[in-house]
Amino acid sequence: MRLVIGGLAFQGQGAVFETQLKIGVLGGSLLAGSVGSLMLVRSGKDAAVR
Repeated sequence: MRLVIGGLAFQGQGAVFETQLKIGVLGGSLLAGSVGSLMLVRSGKDAAVR
């Protein structure tokens, strides 16, 4: 969905910009997934200790 919105918002900017958009979306998604996973793992360990 982010790629569609980004493509429509920045239409006509060129292939380099489109590639940068895809890399940015992929990087942001990976970062969000990693942080979310880390939070879930840490919350599970805290609950097991209690």
